[in-house]
Amino acid sequence: MKRKILIIIFIFIYNFSNAQDIIYKNDGTEIKAKIIELTTDAIKYKKFEQLDGPLRNISLTDVYMIIYADGTREVIKKTQQPDNNVTTSIQKEPISTTEYQNTYRTIPEKKYNGNYGMLGFGYGNSYGGLGARYQWRKGKIQGFGAHIGIGYFPYAEYLWSWGLKYFFYKDFYINAQWGRTGWEEYSSTYTNGSSTSSTYDGHVLKGYSFLIGGDWTYGKKDILGFNFGIGITFNTNVEYMHEFDKTVALDLGFLIKF
Repeated sequence: MKRKILIIIFIFIYNFSNAQDIIYKNDGTEIKAKIIELTTDAIKYKKFEQLDGPLRNISLTDVYMIIYADGTREVIKKTQQPDNNVTTSIQKEPISTTEYQNTYRTIPEKKYNGNYGMLGFGYGNSYGGLGARYQWRKGKIQGFGAHIGIGYFPYAEYLWSWGLKYFFYKDFYINAQWGRTGWEEYSSTYTNGSSTSSTYDGHVLKGYSFLIGGDWTYGKKDILGFNFGIGITFNTNVEYMHEFDKTVALDLGFLIKF
């Protein structure tokens, strides 16, 4: 009995998650929606993830196609009039969503712009501790980039780093960098007869870091985002605390792309 109830619940959830209309805009972007009304010049809808939210409108002149939850599609035909006005008409044709995606999809894909500069604020190896980082990227889906950063770190006052990135897919990268990586503190003990004294000293660690991560930006203008990377650091000048020969490398920050 319990098994049957779970199957019924699963079927309900599956059907509900797929019972959405999709509005395809002329620029290739998609809007997952519940269409409320289709007029001669606009679509009235609610965002699928906000069904209790406000009613929204989009002009038919901005829409290329609608695919309803049952797989039916409607193509918005546009006609340029002599007075430069654009009229629209709807061509309705039943087709499954899978068949459309595999065979009929003609909506142009949004091109990825892989040439940009980026300023970041955060904490980690490429930020020089708690600091700022500048980087640039060149390429398309795959590309290369370089970065330099400087920031505050206790005891060492500041850290810095510079490095190179290989972007193997859009914003995902493999990063190799060199710079100041931390601080090694050590103590020395001296014995003079019956008395013992200790002194504390330290020095800045330097080394290579290798990380894998991503620089992700969002929004209509694709400007603001965040960075996360993780990997390993090989410190080259450890003198006493050899557990610091290898340490965790980490990058975490907020990004502004331009």
